[in-house]
Amino acid sequence: MHPRVMTRGRPRFSHGVLCGLLLLCGALSNLKAAASLDALFKETPRAIRSASQQFITHDLVTPPSARQAPAPLNKAPEKESEKLADHLVRLGPESVGVSAERIKKRFLILLDLPDQWRGVIHIVLRPTERTDELPRIATSRFADGWRYRIDLPAVTDALAVVRSIVQVLLIEVANRGASDRAAEIPLWLQEALTRQIFFEGGRSWMLQPETSVLGTLRHRESEEISRSWLLSHPGLTFTEISFPTSEMLTGDAFVGYQACAHLFFLELSRLSQGPQRLRAFVANLGAFWNWQTPFFKAFEPELKTPLDVEKWWSVALLRPSMRDIGEDKIFESNRQKLNEVLQVHSEIRFDPEQIPGKTRLGLSEMIREWDYSKQKPVLQEKINQLTILQWVVTPDWLPLIQRYRKALLDYVDKRDAVGQAPEQRGGAVPRARYIVDDAVRELEKLERERISRKPASMP
Repeated sequence: MHPRVMTRGRPRFSHGVLCGLLLLCGALSNLKAAASLDALFKETPRAIRSASQQFITHDLVTPPSARQAPAPLNKAPEKESEKLADHLVRLGPESVGVSAERIKKRFLILLDLPDQWRGVIHIVLRPTERTDELPRIATSRFADGWRYRIDLPAVTDALAVVRSIVQVLLIEVANRGASDRAAEIPLWLQEALTRQIFFEGGRSWMLQPETSVLGTLRHRESEEISRSWLLSHPGLTFTEISFPTSEMLTGDAFVGYQACAHLFFLELSRLSQGPQRLRAFVANLGAFWNWQTPFFKAFEPELKTPLDVEKWWSVALLRPSMRDIGEDKIFESNRQKLNEVLQVHSEIRFDPEQIPGKTRLGLSEMIREWDYSKQKPVLQEKINQLTILQWVVTPDWLPLIQRYRKALLDYVDKRDAVGQAPEQRGGAVPRARYIVDDAVRELEKLERERISRKPASMP
């Protein structure tokens, strides 16, 4: 049969010819894409994979045709690092992969993540004569997964390098649960991790051999830098951190935004199972259209609503810096805070004609001696104070505080279920008496544990 037939004066192609044309167009498209990709890396002398195989560095900085001749033997080579400003670094194909691996190692520790990467990250080094050119990031979805690319100038800002690697790592982790669209990464999380990691290493991430000496002192110093900003500026609210205006992202205002975002991240990590909850938050970003939904899912029940976060954050901003404070002092400060919550201020009158004197009761004494109608408002206040106290103490005190809070909640629920019917003389022991006895035993048990606590190493 002829490949083309005429119908009503219009040419019609047979099914076989159409398939052939489509295959030909597809082949030409593939050849064009392959040629484009080949042209992109045609002048690349080599592509270097990092130790974990996740980062592939393409060196477009010094192609073979542009390499300089070696310097004469009687002339000492110039040190390129001496030509750069303090905040700039000169990147090389061998060092970039090592630097990316070191930054990723610290990134995984901060979020309590295993190294189970899925997306390859291509790092392309480009020649440039400008020192203010910023890195560029591209994300692409393929049939077999996501691919990422970072274009880094040969000479660039050290902080910009850390930020670009942190940003791509966050996207890679979040996109593991995404389908056809890239996950939304909150700006505060990107800036907080960038600030924490950069303060720990600075230019040494790019220029010095690997070291694991990044202990508690470095962590506290980085927090001190961010908190020092709050000495002369008001802290941003949770809403401002979540939805910054354009004015907040330029100049000195952006420095303040970064400081508040950094402290916000550190305070979240101090919550019970904080790093694990941050890990769950990042891992679920790709499953939702916004970052707020997985955030509240990860940090409930303490932070269920934006109002809960605002209250918690306003208290967390008042947390003093831990720098130069001994562990014994921190422990004793936490003990005093808990002691104050567990005491009830009361008035006692020994003589009807005298002015009543002030005294303090323990919770178990109050539950045993006071009528429930007087106990309940005091207990509700103590439960609220214990809730706030969870946010301002070190993590080693959280289990005990949570058990105190649970004991009071259980007691109030059971007493409310029983009611406040008056006791009858000569009758059976009312059920409320058993509830009181159980609560007193549990509180006395917690008291013994609280008194016997001793300072331990800081988590």
